[in-house]
Amino acid sequence: MAPKDQKVAENGIVSFFCKASGNPAPDIHWRKNGKRVAINRQRYMGIDMPHGNVLRIEPVRSKRDDAHFECVADNGIGEPATASASLEIYPEGEGKLNELKIKLHPEYIEDMTTNTFNQHIYNNKNYCLEIFKNIKSQHLHNL
Repeated sequence: MAPKDQKVAENGIVSFFCKASGNPAPDIHWRKNGKRVAINRQRYMGIDMPHGNVLRIEPVRSKRDDAHFECVADNGIGEPATASASLEIYPEGEGKLNELKIKLHPEYIEDMTTNTFNQHIYNNKNYCLEIFKNIKSQHLHNL
């Protein structure tokens, strides 16, 4: 699975998903505009998942993160596989709540019972999406 192009409000949260497999299993890292991303420092978090990785950026900064991101999967055999996506950042408060799109990736929640994602969405109001896998319900509420 390749990461997808995304648009997010400044000071929001974004996650890029990358899935790769091979024998031996590949190591996955991320690049921003061609330079390796320093994971688990300040605003960038790398989350290992079965056969993949998630790059989470929180909070998103327009001058720093409006960029081209690339997932690199390397198992040491042949050339590394790469897939890329772009991040576009718009000013906080722009957009409408009814334009909110939520994409669920079930393969990334297979080993978890609950995931919570927080996002500044509209007029500085914080909304929370909770996914309860075993109950099969989804909630979007204003915090």
